[in-house]
Order: sequence, then structure tokens, then C-alpha cells
Amino acid sequence: MGQESLVKQYSLPLQRFRTQSESRPHTACASSSSFVGHGEYVDHEQKPRGSLAGLGVLPEALERRLSRDDTAASVSEMIPQAGPSRAGKGESSLAAEYNFNTWPKEMHSNTTLCQQRQQRRSIFHLPSNITGLATTDPSALKHQTASLGRRASRTYKERMIDLKDNVTRYTTTGKVRRASTPQGIDSSAQAARYGGVPMPPTSPSKRNGKHEGDRPAKLNRHFIKATDRKDTPAPPAFGLTRPVLHPAASTFAISMSGGERARQAAAACKLPPVFGDHVWDGQEDLNARRSRVGSLSSAADSGTDLSYSDSNASCKDSDGDVEMASDDLLARPVVCDLMKILPGEISLQVFECLDAKDLTNCELVHSTWRMTALKTSVWRTAYLRKYQRQIHTDPPPIQVGGVGAGRSNQPNQQWKRMYKARTMLEQNWRKGPKGAGKAIYLSGHTDSVYCLQFDEEKIITGSRDRTIRVWDINNFTCQRVIGGPNVRPVLGPKTLRTVDYPDFHLATASVNGTAYGDGIYHVPSQWHDASILCLQYDDEILVTGSSDSDLIVWDIKTYEPTKRLQKHTGGVLDVALDGKHIVSCSKDSRIIVWDRENYEPKGELTGHRGPVNAVQMRGKYLVSASGDGIARLWDLEQMKLVKEFSAKERGLAAVEFSEDMKYVLAGGNDTITYKFETETGKEVKQFTGHSQLVRSLWLDSHNNRVVSGSYDLDLRVYDFVTGQELWRAEEWTTSWMLAAKSDYRRIVSTSQDGRILIIDFGLKKCRTPDDGQPIDGVDLLRGPDHTNAIEWRDPWERARQQERERAAVRDQERLDVLQHHEQYLV
Repeated sequence: MGQESLVKQYSLPLQRFRTQSESRPHTACASSSSFVGHGEYVDHEQKPRGSLAGLGVLPEALERRLSRDDTAASVSEMIPQAGPSRAGKGESSLAAEYNFNTWPKEMHSNTTLCQQRQQRRSIFHLPSNITGLATTDPSALKHQTASLGRRASRTYKERMIDLKDNVTRYTTTGKVRRASTPQGIDSSAQAARYGGVPMPPTSPSKRNGKHEGDRPAKLNRHFIKATDRKDTPAPPAFGLTRPVLHPAASTFAISMSGGERARQAAAACKLPPVFGDHVWDGQEDLNARRSRVGSLSSAADSGTDLSYSDSNASCKDSDGDVEMASDDLLARPVVCDLMKILPGEISLQVFECLDAKDLTNCELVHSTWRMTALKTSVWRTAYLRKYQRQIHTDPPPIQVGGVGAGRSNQPNQQWKRMYKARTMLEQNWRKGPKGAGKAIYLSGHTDSVYCLQFDEEKIITGSRDRTIRVWDINNFTCQRVIGGPNVRPVLGPKTLRTVDYPDFHLATASVNGTAYGDGIYHVPSQWHDASILCLQYDDEILVTGSSDSDLIVWDIKTYEPTKRLQKHTGGVLDVALDGKHIVSCSKDSRIIVWDRENYEPKGELTGHRGPVNAVQMRGKYLVSASGDGIARLWDLEQMKLVKEFSAKERGLAAVEFSEDMKYVLAGGNDTITYKFETETGKEVKQFTGHSQLVRSLWLDSHNNRVVSGSYDLDLRVYDFVTGQELWRAEEWTTSWMLAAKSDYRRIVSTSQDGRILIIDFGLKKCRTPDDGQPIDGVDLLRGPDHTNAIEWRDPWERARQQERERAAVRDQERLDVLQHHEQYLV
């Protein structure tokens, strides 16, 4: 068959193929090499379309570049494509036997292209050793034509089997992604080619099998390792779902049915869909966006091929759709600024729920957070939540020392600075004697000091010298001495040893026998004739007990006695009071409960077989410790014994009751302080370290500290919860420790040498010029003064007073003038 007749015979199919191929978008998976003719190949890296130019035997139909779209399956059957063979099994042998001049007559039949598309015949390439078109033997062509259908059918089936195997393997191990064709169509060139009428880009779909025009459906031959093809895949049969990657719609999921479905789902959430690094705002034209990423408007629905990537690689489709199987975006934290979302009042309340550490971190976020975190109300709430005293009983127990919560009536308290100072104080309590604690000595008593109590203004002490002294705790001076006329102190006492530097801070000299000392001495209407062994006071009264077996009630403001209580037959060893009762214990082994309103005895608590050395009240309960080695719990309303704690072989000298009434401390002659559980009476802990009698105990329930003084001359501080020893003053006095109490800042103790020892943890202890200076902000922790009430003053009162004085002067001048005229007239 000649070349001219061959061209005429296939001119109609080639013309129809040219029309359809030029009107369709080109894909990016075409081979980068083109067949030129006579076994030669030319590499076209920048031209992803196949070319039959250079064959020389086809005048116009084969001189133009034709589309390499894989959907032209039927045309591929008519015109075999040149290039390296990509067919499956048996394709090389089949192409070698086939000659271009021996085209089968079945291809010239009137079978429509639609019917050819349904046949889905295999695609194969021309072998590279083709030498021409007119040299093939017609008989050989007929033989090859007869076996072509069977071989093509067998090859097609083998490729489909490989395709299914690849789908099964990659859909279970890889991530599916959908990509788009990176090239567009020059609409102007296309319009010029077709008479000025631009042809809209079309693409067949493998999903529904419906195609515009009589074009053959495309068959994907390059399923795996298609490095130069990025087309949109069809949805997998197993129905994967993908979430909408937006913080506010993280729980919304849509099926993998294409980019348009994802955009509809994002629009339903009223959220801008995220397309990779680009956020679509809904205003950009869809075709323009696809053209920008190298895709055609029809490529999103083409379902041309599937591209698989490594499980660790990104799975973002190229037409701008969301990632299908990646968890990277889902793992991103959602950033939410509550200051921009919540009203200011709500944000402030949220900040007030934070502690100091969280507030400090919030200050580092940005200026708006910092301004809120630094507000006075925020730090005030944080400070009081941690350091404000908790009341567990009614009436509340007597407050000893200061609370350390500042002055409630002072505006614009520096709560953050106070918090920092309080934190430094807490650290000093745990540094040990070498790191914190400065000693201050007050001299004045001439004999042993048995008892004391203090607040943030004063210290009141009672001594064996039968006097009561009131000290100013801020300037360390003696303000008043109360005693009988026969015990007025004389010059002295002698100078005693103090602790060495840097533990030492200050020592005051005695004013006894001086004019100042005589001026502060006060002889009341009633006084004690023996040693003053115990005392306690509140805002109204002071109660003292003595070896003379009596108690005296004093007015705390005037220090004048108001009542003398007499019923004990032995020395009064300890006293406790609250808003309802006064309780005293004595060497006569009795405990007497007095009514505070009329100072009459309400009853007696008996049961101890030795002297009752200490008592303490919490609400309606009273705990006592005796020389018989037993601590007991009493009910004051029913006036009966409630519980006995385990007896000790030796006597107990001191007892403490926690403010929440859960624990009892007792110490004595066996050098151990015992911690009992109130509900069960079981001993739960021991505080050890002293080598002699534990003479005094003090429990600071709010700060969880236990202070004990002993005859071994030591003061020890323990952690109430763990029992760990925190601090120790070893022989800071010259004789037995008889009493000790503490608050948030200091320990005040007394000893047999007649001095008061104050250990201040609010002073810096270092070998620098700052030694002895107060910690920054520690003075802000001091509470209000009870004796110096703050009175409101009218700021205009002074001006009115001056005006009244000037008016009085003017009136007096007028009166003088009138008197002068009267004398002249007379």
C-alpha cells in the first residue's frame, strides 16, 4: 500500500484527532523525548507533548505536534507513539513485530470512536528500530494484524492486574494525595487556530464515565513513580475522611471527594479554607487560582492518576486542596489570646485565680497581659490567698505576733513587693543560723523571765522579780514597769555575754536606777507578791498568774487591775483565754474555767495526778499537759474529759493545740516533742534534738513551724509537717530557755538570765555593708497599730479655724474703738 493512499485513508481519523487533541488540556506526564523518525529521539525537556514531526511521510497530519494526553487511547491505537517502551509484559516483542506500513484494516472500519473507547485497548509505542513506512511486506502485515488483538488484549489484562496490585499495596502503606496539571492552555493561540473562537478547556472524568464530545476515555499508564505528573486522583473506594484544618473547626470532617467539596465544607463553617500556605478568602477567581498553581479548571475533576509519597512526606494536593492524611497541621497548638476574647472584668477574675509564679509568667507575654498581671487587686488576691490567717474556731484563738498581711486600711498596698518580701522571709527561716537570724538582746529584768507574749507593737513579759514589763518591739525600749512598791529595780543588772558577729545585731542597756527608769515605773492598786509565772492578753484585757496562787485581770490600755481571781491553792502555772473563757491551771493539779463576762468560776476539770503545767484552748476544746506524763483533751461545754493521749514515763512541761484542732504537741522531761492526732489519739511524729527538758513549745499553725526552747540553752525550729529541723540557735543565751513564741518574721524568747532575746529573720545577715539592713519590703508586712488609731480629719478645718481667729481679732478691735469713743463722749 502506497504512502499517498495510506494518508488519504487515515486523513479523517487524524483530522478528528487533531481537533479533539488541540481542544483538550495537555498533561504534565508526557514523556520528555519525542520520536523524530528513522530510529532517532530528540529530548524535549521543556515540551511535555509528543511530536511526530520529521516523519516526512505524513503531509500535515503527522507534521504537527499532537497531544500526549493519556485519554487518547483510541488514537494511540491508530498512531503508535514513539519513545522508550513503558508497556508491561510482552510489549517489546509485540512492537518489534509491528510495522507502520501494515496498519490493520480493522482500524479503517466505520466503528465510532465511542465504541473504540469502550473497548479500552492497550497503548504501546513503536520500536526504536523502525526504518520506514513503505518497506513492510503486506503479507507480514496481515499476519501481525491477526494476532494484534489477542496480544493487545493479553497485554491490557496484564497491565490491569499490575494496576490493581499497585493500588492495593500503595493504598495500605502510603498517603494519597491529589495533584493538578502544572500547565495551562494558551487561549489566544487556540482562538487563532480555530477561527477566533476560543475553545473551553475540557477534561474527561474517570469517576462517572461521561465525556463531552466523541473523545476516547483516557487510561492511566503511569500509576507509580510518575515524577512529572501531578493530576487529581479519584476518591478511594475505602472512603477516607479528612478534617478541615482550622482551629475553630478541628472536629469537622468531610469525605475525600475533591477540592470543591472541601471548599463547600469550609464555607459551611464560615471559615477560610487553608490551601497549603495560601488562605483562600473567597474573592479570588477559582480558575485564576488554579492557573496560579499550574492547574486547569478541569483538572480538579479529571481523576487522571494517583500519586503516592513516603509516609513522612507532605501530602498536600497541588490544586490547592487540604492535606488528606497528614497529622502535622492537626498537631499545631491553637493560639488563643483570652485578653482579646473575654471582657476585661472576666479576664481580671481569671488572673486573680493565678498564683505568683503564673502571674510572673503572664507578665512576659506582652504589654496587655503585663498591665493586667500587675494590677493591685490581682496581687492582693494572690497574697491573701496564701498568707492570710485562716480561722477555724469560734471564738478565734488569740493572735500572737503579726499576721504579715499589711495594713488593711492603707490604700494602694504594694502587694507584689510584699509577696517578694514574704518569700525571702520564708527562705531565711530555712537557711540555718549561718544564713539568717540576727540576735537582739533587751535587758531590764533582774531575775528569770518565765512568760511572754508579743504583737507588732509591744512585748509583755513576766518575771521572777515580780514585775511586768512592756517593751516597744520596734525601737527596743522599755515603756513601762508594773510592780509593787517593794520591788522597784535598782541600778543594774550586770552585762552578760551575747552571741558573736554576724549573729549579733543589737543589745540594749538597762535603764534601772536612772531617771528614765524611775519615770516608767508604775505601782498599781493591786500587784503580785510572788513570781509572775504566766500571762496572756488580747485587745481588751491582760491576765497574769503568779506563784501567789492568784490571777489578776488588767486593762490592756491603762495597765490598771480590774479583777483579782482567787481559787487555786497552788501557784498558777499557765493561763489561756478567748472571747468567752479564762482557763487557769495550777500546781494543785486542777484546771479552773472562769466566765469572762463576770469573772466567776464556771467549773473545774480534774483528773490529772500531778501539777498541770500548760493549757491551751481551741473553740470549745481544751488540751492540757501535766507532770504525770499525760496530755488530755477536754470539752468545756460539757466540762468533761474527751480523750487521753498516750502516757509518757516522765512529766510533760509544755503543750500546743493546732488551730484546726487536728493535732496536739506535747514536750517535757524526756527531751522529745510528741505529735498526736486528735481524732484517734495516736502518736504520729516525734521532734528530736534537744538534750534536756523541753521547757517551752510554740506552734505557728499558719506557717507550719514549731519552736521549742530547752534547758540545754538551745532554740530549735522544726517543720511541723515533716519534722525536719530548719534552724537552731545554739547557746545564744547564758542560761535555760524558759519561754519562746514566734510569728511570720521573728522569734521572741526569754531565759533564766533575765534577758529577752529577739531573733529577727527580716534582717540581712552577711559580711557586707548591708548587714543588719531590713529585707526590701519587709516593713510593708506590718499590720495596723492598735494603740494609735487613725482618725479622719477635715482638710478645711484649719482654714476655718484661722478665719475664726481673724474674726475674733476684728471684733476685739471694734470693741476697743467703741469703748474709746464712749470715754471721749463722757
